Amino acid sequence: MPHVNEYGSTLKETAAAVKQLEEAGDPERFLTWAARNRVWRHSGVTWLGIEMAVNEENERHALESELELLEEAWKDAEEVASIADRLVMPRDVDEKLAKLKNRSDL
Repeated sequence: MPHVNEYGSTLKETAAAVKQLEEAGDPERFLTWAARNRVWRHSGVTWLGIEMAVNEENERHALESELELLEEAWKDAEEVASIADRLVMPRDVDEKLAKLKNRSDL
């Protein structure tokens, strides 16, 4: 997309493109609208909006992937912490906790 819009844009064009994106509701809806309408062929503002929408979608996908990695790392850290807790905790603590739980169930 940067090659299509290689000359950049003015502040006014950028504001107009942002307005188009906001009116569409989200990048996917804007891209669907742009695909169905031929006005973008002649509109630098719409080209800019397309570029912005594509970039936003790419960033969203990248962030979702990063979030999945962070979730996995968090689970791994929780597991390691649990193992470490059991290594330093006296052995009879688990038994005492189980007895206390049984008493509270009564």
